[in-house]
Amino acid sequence: MEKKNVFERNPVKTLLFVLFIMLIPITIFLFENLLEVRKGLTFVNQPRYIRLIEHNPLITGYAIPTDKQLSEADGLEKKRFRSRTDEDGFIIPSRIHRHPDFTIVFLGGSTTVCHFVEEQNRFPHLAGRILEKKTGDKINSYNAAVSGSHSMQAIDVLLNKIIPLKPGVVVFMFAINDLNILLLEGSYWNDNPGYSMIIPGIYGEAAFIGWKKYILNNPAAFLKKYITETFVPVNTLGYVKDVLKIGNKIEDVWARRRGQIIQFDKEKILEEFAMSLETFIGICKARKIIPVIMTQENRLKENPDPLVKRLTATLYDDYKIDYKTYQEIYEAMNNVIRRVAKENNVILVDLDKNIPRDKNHIYDLIHMNDQGSIMAANLISEKLLETVKAR
Repeated sequence: MEKKNVFERNPVKTLLFVLFIMLIPITIFLFENLLEVRKGLTFVNQPRYIRLIEHNPLITGYAIPTDKQLSEADGLEKKRFRSRTDEDGFIIPSRIHRHPDFTIVFLGGSTTVCHFVEEQNRFPHLAGRILEKKTGDKINSYNAAVSGSHSMQAIDVLLNKIIPLKPGVVVFMFAINDLNILLLEGSYWNDNPGYSMIIPGIYGEAAFIGWKKYILNNPAAFLKKYITETFVPVNTLGYVKDVLKIGNKIEDVWARRRGQIIQFDKEKILEEFAMSLETFIGICKARKIIPVIMTQENRLKENPDPLVKRLTATLYDDYKIDYKTYQEIYEAMNNVIRRVAKENNVILVDLDKNIPRDKNHIYDLIHMNDQGSIMAANLISEKLLETVKAR
């Protein structure tokens, strides 16, 4: 008969010992925070957070247009577009040279991300390659853009992530995302769940009203948030949902605004946007970085084509904003970019005037296809050539 080991001879004691070991960190955590509550304090280890808008590092995958995106586009193909990020969350290709002669960084929204453009044709990357060929210098060109982000969020990225790269130039392109946030929320500083500058989280929420009151008044909500934010493996859960095709409904961050008649002050929107551009320029100059701002390509013409008319119809259905009003204020945003560039004597790349407003270059309202992106890369490299040579 095989001799049993100590664990097999004492199964109950073994189980109790394992449970005891598992309970130690939980007990310490609960006791630690009980002391915090008894002292009338809030947690100090996890307060609110600044929302740093970046891609998760080390992504390797593909972006594939959905059926809905295909229905809202001219000439977009249902195929795989490679989507990768490096260890710092920059879109690959990024750090090509270990010791570059010159570094350029691009900040923007989805129009700069170029999801549905082949990797080698995305203008932030391609502009760097063109400049490298023309100058003979080793040039790194980083794409730090994130879909949906606005200029004030990008300024946080500039301060916390871009400046340490010591770039020679930072290229900045925002318009429609800023217009939407200022139009629908009235300010860059808001409590929109997708666009707030600060994320409260479970600890931040409790800090406003005190932990004891928060837990007693909202025990179920507290437990759900605590478990979700502390123990749930969100990446694994997301992967399983993707594989099983469940729970993929995208949160509608504008849900609370839909159906309302939006009241807005056009001049205030333009002033806020101008101040954001001025802030970007000021930070760059203070850090000895050359700021470059770009107008945004688009198909929002005075007399829109059928696709543009169809895609913008929801503006009136959702917010009672007619196309003419939206088109005029969007055009004014691009004019603000031109004015601020002139007043601050900074380089302007005018994509709005130079990228044709047709389906051969822009597949929906504002997003360029490969042909448009290649044209943008050539325009940018032409504007930056003398600057790169001089530096």
